[in-house]
This record gives sequence, C-alpha cells and structure tokens, in this order.
Amino acid sequence: YTEVVTGIDAKDPHVSLCDAEFAPFEKGKFYLCTRTNNAYTSQLFLCEEYGKRVKDISPAGVKSERMEVAVLHEQKYKGKFYLAQGWIHCYVRFFDGKVFSDPLNKEAVNQVYAGAYWNFEFSVNQKDTSIMYLSMTQVSRSTDGGRNFKVISQYNEKNVHADIRAQVLAQSSEKGEHDVLIVG
Repeated sequence: YTEVVTGIDAKDPHVSLCDAEFAPFEKGKFYLCTRTNNAYTSQLFLCEEYGKRVKDISPAGVKSERMEVAVLHEQKYKGKFYLAQGWIHCYVRFFDGKVFSDPLNKEAVNQVYAGAYWNFEFSVNQKDTSIMYLSMTQVSRSTDGGRNFKVISQYNEKNVHADIRAQVLAQSSEKGEHDVLIVG
C-alpha cells in the first residue's frame, strides 16, 4: 500500500478520515474527507497519482464538522462530484471540476438528534442526479437536485437504526422510483 500524507495532525484525536471516493475515468485520482469533533473545520483532499500529490480543495469559509463526496459514474461527469457537508445543519454543493456551487439547498437539512460527526451518509442516484439521499438519524431524500429534502424514514423506527453509519445506493433508477437504498 501507499501512505497518503494529507497534512492533518495524526495525533489530534478530534480529526479523522471519514470518506474516500475514487474518481471514475481518472486513473490514480481519489478524494478524502475528514471529520472534526466540534471544531467545524473538516477538509476535502484531492489525491492524484495514487496519493503522491495531495491538495486541500475544501470550500472556503464553510462551517462543517464532516464532508461526504458522491462521484458520478458517467463520462460527462469526469472531474465533477457532489459534496455534502454539515454539523447539525447540512448542505449540498456541486463541484464542476473547477469551483464549488453555492449550497443547492437554501434551507439546511436537519434531522432528529443528529450531528454529522458521528453519522453522516450521502448518495446520488447514478441514473437521475436530481435524486439524492442524505442520512444521519433519519433518511432524507431530494427529488429536485438537492434544492429541497424530505424525510422518508423516521428516527429509530423499525426500518432505521437511530444512528445511520453506512449507506449504499445499491440500485439507481429513473426518477428514483425503483431505487434500492441500504442503510445500517
């Protein structure tokens, strides 16, 4: 394996890596996200040449305890991705390969007893990017490209554990009508 040096303080118990996403169609390129315990200074790193070159590409001036990247597996999205970031208030942005958009959702996504440091998952439908899922203690879904989110699974009910620590969009479909989202 190759050690990737990001510049984060490995001795700081309040900072850790929380997400790694490989860039489709770009050999040796991936993204790493950090989380910070109540410091609100999470970071996003672009790693190239299998981690030999690392650059902090975090959006400037953004209060965030954790970030999650959702890459898209179509050639037209090469170098582009969605980014969810938050603490108790969560926002989604789009990276067009050069700059981040303003938050797509003007109203923050908030969930019952939620904090992004411990549990924060984000997925984008690969066939219809207007469909997005953001989970902490509930599952919220957007059907309009991240502008609005609606809770589709309540806190600690029979189908969702109180803290969602993993999420996989196992099947994407047009309009999200037959999506299969697995949370745990």
